[in-house]
Amino acid sequence: MVCPLLTTQEGDRYEDEALADGHTARSGICRRRRGRRIPGAPKAIVARLNAEINKVLALPALKEKYATIGYELVGGTPQQFDAFVKSEIAKWAEVVRRSGAKLN
Repeated sequence: MVCPLLTTQEGDRYEDEALADGHTARSGICRRRRGRRIPGAPKAIVARLNAEINKVLALPALKEKYATIGYELVGGTPQQFDAFVKSEIAKWAEVVRRSGAKLN
């Protein structure tokens, strides 16, 4: 199970960059999220922990403080965070595949 903690505001935005070979690298938004997995924890404990974390993340003073350093505190469910992680793995696996990068 996973408890989501925070994400960057809108992700980091990067401008298009001209490459030396005349091509343009278009970068988009790279979102960062933080969370914690709790392998083997009973669902009731994960649900309670997640509910308490979401309450804290909703505190206006905390949201404001994190916004000053570029973070947007978000809550959510363990299932939403798990879906996000899976989508990011698929997205970045495709980027690596298309780049031709290989492990040595």
